[in-house]
Amino acid sequence: MAAAAARMRATLVFVALLQMAAVVLVRASHVVYPELQSLEAKQVDGKLRTGYHFQPPKHWINGPMYYKGLYHLFYQYNPKGAVWGNIVWAHSVSTDLIDWTALDPGIYPSKTFDEKGCWSGSATVLPSGVPAIMYTGIDPDERQVQNVAYPVNLSDPYLREWYKPDYNPIINPDSGINASAFRDPTTAWYGPDGHWRLLVGSKVNMKGLAVLYRSRDFKKWVKAHHPLHSAHTGMWECPDFFPVAVAGGSRHHRRGVDTAELHDAAVAEEVKYVLKVSLDLTRYEYYTVGRYDHATDRYVPDAAFPDNDYGLRYDYGDFYASKSFYDPAKRRRIVWGWANESDTVPDDRRKGWAGIQAIPRKLWLSPDGKQLVQWPVEELEALRAKHVNVSDKVIKKGNYFEVTGFKSVQSDVDMAFAIKDLSKAEEFDPAWRKDAQALCKKLGSDVDGGVGPFGLWALASGDLKERTAVFFRVFKANDSSHVVLMCNDPTRSSYESMIYRPTFAGFVDVDIAKNKKIALRTLIDHSVVESFGARGKTCILTRVYPRKAVGDDARLFVFNNGESDVMVTNLDAWEMKTPKMNAKQVRAMGVLGSRVAWAWLVQLLLLQQLAGASHVVYDDLELQAAAAAADGVPPSIVDSQLRTGYHFQPPKNWINAPMYYKGWYHLFYQYNPKGAVWGNIVWAHSVSRDLINWVALKPAIEPSIRADKYGCWSGSATMMADGTPVIMYTGVNRPDVNYQVQNMALPRNRSDPLLREWVKPGHNPVIVPEGGINATQFRDPTTAWRGSDGHWRLLVGSLAGQSRGVAYVYRSKDFRRWTRAAQPLHSAPTGMWECPDFYPVTADGRREGVDTSAVVDVDDADAAARVKYVLKNSLDLRRYDYYTVGTYDRKAERYVPDDPTGDDHHLRYDYGNFYASKTFYDPAKRRRILWGWANESDTAADDVAKGWAGIQAIPRKVWLDPSGKQLLQWPIEEVERLRGKRPVTLKDRVVKPGEHVEVTGLQTAQADVEVSFEVGRPEAAERLDPAMAYDAQRLCSARGADARGGVGPFGLWVLASAGLEEKTAVFFRVFRPAARGGKPVVLMCTDPTKSSRNPNMYQPTFAGFVDTDITNGKISLRSLIDRSVVESFGAGGKACILSRVYPSLAIGKNARLYVFNNGKEEIKVSQLTAWEMKKPIAGRGGTRGSGGSQAEGTHRIKQMLRRATAIAQRAFTRGT
Repeated sequence: MAAAAARMRATLVFVALLQMAAVVLVRASHVVYPELQSLEAKQVDGKLRTGYHFQPPKHWINGPMYYKGLYHLFYQYNPKGAVWGNIVWAHSVSTDLIDWTALDPGIYPSKTFDEKGCWSGSATVLPSGVPAIMYTGIDPDERQVQNVAYPVNLSDPYLREWYKPDYNPIINPDSGINASAFRDPTTAWYGPDGHWRLLVGSKVNMKGLAVLYRSRDFKKWVKAHHPLHSAHTGMWECPDFFPVAVAGGSRHHRRGVDTAELHDAAVAEEVKYVLKVSLDLTRYEYYTVGRYDHATDRYVPDAAFPDNDYGLRYDYGDFYASKSFYDPAKRRRIVWGWANESDTVPDDRRKGWAGIQAIPRKLWLSPDGKQLVQWPVEELEALRAKHVNVSDKVIKKGNYFEVTGFKSVQSDVDMAFAIKDLSKAEEFDPAWRKDAQALCKKLGSDVDGGVGPFGLWALASGDLKERTAVFFRVFKANDSSHVVLMCNDPTRSSYESMIYRPTFAGFVDVDIAKNKKIALRTLIDHSVVESFGARGKTCILTRVYPRKAVGDDARLFVFNNGESDVMVTNLDAWEMKTPKMNAKQVRAMGVLGSRVAWAWLVQLLLLQQLAGASHVVYDDLELQAAAAAADGVPPSIVDSQLRTGYHFQPPKNWINAPMYYKGWYHLFYQYNPKGAVWGNIVWAHSVSRDLINWVALKPAIEPSIRADKYGCWSGSATMMADGTPVIMYTGVNRPDVNYQVQNMALPRNRSDPLLREWVKPGHNPVIVPEGGINATQFRDPTTAWRGSDGHWRLLVGSLAGQSRGVAYVYRSKDFRRWTRAAQPLHSAPTGMWECPDFYPVTADGRREGVDTSAVVDVDDADAAARVKYVLKNSLDLRRYDYYTVGTYDRKAERYVPDDPTGDDHHLRYDYGNFYASKTFYDPAKRRRILWGWANESDTAADDVAKGWAGIQAIPRKVWLDPSGKQLLQWPIEEVERLRGKRPVTLKDRVVKPGEHVEVTGLQTAQADVEVSFEVGRPEAAERLDPAMAYDAQRLCSARGADARGGVGPFGLWVLASAGLEEKTAVFFRVFRPAARGGKPVVLMCTDPTKSSRNPNMYQPTFAGFVDTDITNGKISLRSLIDRSVVESFGAGGKACILSRVYPSLAIGKNARLYVFNNGKEEIKVSQLTAWEMKKPIAGRGGTRGSGGSQAEGTHRIKQMLRRATAIAQRAFTRGT
């Protein structure tokens, strides 16, 4: 008992270190431990370094080109350290795209127009043969400007010296351009009118732009009246625009086309154009093919190409920031892309490198004009060595064979499959068409199918516990055609649990019924698997990090998990040699020398240029100090066995304002750094790449000015039109009366995606309580929104009189001077409104979120009808949140709930322990995310003993139910990544009256359980007492889990002890309606009255009515069980309940899970699936009570937090 209690206390203290702090009333917070973030993480096995991928000293491509017999590759590099800054254009050359030599940097900051960085760009060879580099420079005002550079000596084929004319910058961002999102000039092309043209990537709000500029002399550039093209996808980085030959013309369609050839009208008629953009929001690329009108300078994609983020991609895997160039020596177009690591920064430090270049690929338009096709450049075949062949080998369902006789860890495998029986293909759901990756995740390589999955297990261990699957699966569509899915499934690629292992997938446009054959080529290179399906129609690159399947222990298998037999008609596999460059690159780097190698440690994604959108500065870590400590490289760091060989691989509590910024989710929360009581409040700050794994940073906002001298209280974040985040928060400037004012803060460095420093303008406070406002009840400004009149608006919660909650509206043109509207947006006699939240939702059944500032034409009735608004308030008197759904009249500045009784009969996000919630719009996944806070239910003495109080609920996606009557919620999809071992299932199990069934085979103290119930006779339900028709919690207290009913109670006993002395019930109970003719009433409850044997525990029941039609006899339940939290979602998220419980017996391995039925009618579990849940990254480590001393436990916690920091930092560079 004592040991169990100790373990429980230790576990809770451990959780406290990650996400919680002491609370007074409901002022909740995490505890931040920045001093623990600088400890070392575990090392990486040195055998993972690739062997035949190009890897220069630094990260990604600026301007590849061909000049006088040499291929030139420019890439960005910091010669002075291992962090972002001091960026130069490093330079490597090659005669064959395989072997490379590093030269001195080509371009580096030396002028005012690039003194803060020389960023990405492109190269153009002028008609005179002079190469010109166009690049983005950062000027002293941190504007992004476009500059040009020329070689000093044109007779030098190595182009070792470059000069920058004094007339730079040649393109400035004018008044209509966002100067912080204006970068990456393309290769220029010369039009038939004698003008040069180029594109620069940019954005306006959520519209990505390819801004067009023209010039006669390559010196003076004028912006066109319209962009070449635009689309609502967010910022366009690294645009690329080039012609491709169409089939049937005078040239072979696989030949590349030089833009210089387009002066010939006949040639111009035989080409189409490709526009490729890299999406800063989603971190992948898409392209379209279409027509370019030289006269109007307009590009129009062909109708067959989706012009959005569902568009076609070069590569459906880890591939970003690509650049193409025309190779005149072989009359081909070559595309090159960058692939980041999927492991951690400490791992990178140990192995000495991070990021690679994909194999250069030849690119052309398919004969049918429907897509681009890619294939590794032919020069790669020069690296082929030992060869093996397999022919005409049949593989039956569930079988596999090993390809032996060569070393497969660094190999090239080219093969073809023949399918015996297509009639066995599974039916294809059309809803799958838009998300191949989700389909691959659902139907992975271990899920048996009809035709497939079949393919390769690469980098496999002998026992097959490690393996990376590259495979096809064939489906039958409704029109009798077939759909082919190609997947790369690395979920079993490594024993290492911290590795990011996403599935990648794309559909293959091939008529598989024509000859029942399909080809696959896979380049395997230690930690890279790069695959080309159907001769290059679909390509997928994945980074993997095996622990056993390395070196000579890596194996290769062909497998089939489909009903239909498949035959390997031919398989050729070659060992691949390592290019010369990799073996002696560091010695060949000249003046870059060992500094380059040392900088390989932590250099991040450098071609993503949103004012440093992906440039993480490690000033809170030991890495920066280490980078500056010495020029030399510790021998243990650079391990050549891990460096890639044929990929270009460079060196190296209340919530305040959740938001998404430049690839990171930010959570700001209130915290007292000086003690466990309310006071000294600062905005603590944590960041995450996936909303699951978090890293604590230093506080973002602390009392430092007169307007917040006595506290920085809650608020919200707003993203301005130019991409600048602004925090609005409540400050307290008079301690005697808690005088509350509203202030603003701005990031000191917008190019820092972690937003670590904030400044407060001297004009604070920006809103003061005037005109009769209660200055002690005036707080929590919302996210602002911009109206069609150009004015910003926000709400501040307050109390009018003794009991009226008020949401005051304030307007501003400049976000500095704010004026209160003549009347509040809304009010109701509910008591003080804290933490108001106001946002739009789609009213047409779609689950997509809507940006708070989405503009709706007030005169367009149809458009207005497609959007509803939600007003949520936190009730200070009752300690819960409620919301209404209604209409927002933008002209009158009034909000009217659809249900006139909505302010009396409260809809709630959550009917349990859930308060002070906040939503934000996630542009990366086009969703609205809800986050709420849950306080403890034990005693203050218990809180002191365990060292923490308060948690955050799981982030939830929220949208409007198609009925328009309520919101629906569901845990964000990222939570599913924590699901551990294979799930335990229970299917078609009848549970008789009074019976309970244990779910075994997993540890349930930390679990995710999804279950669907079927009810036999809803008409057998008991009648609902009219007196309780509006009080679900009272009804649940009166009719708890042990009170026998008609239909129900049925549901789950979670966190139950073996003898059932302790159990928390989550259940449904069905009632016949009080009035005739109505539909059955469904009550959902969480009953923790028996959750703990501690007699001092506060154990309230929580309940809500579920708006669902049970007449079909079906209802679902999902419960997230996490030691002291039970978070449940009924009927697909129509009713949600979070409860805090504190068992003393049912902890750890002693916690059990049961399905129970205490009704008079049988119920059936049609399907139950339960997963053990892993801890997030910040949840790894040991504590006292787990077998070690307190010192050992603390040390392991420190190691864990250090690792969490590193993983989150590395996650930023993944480009997921």
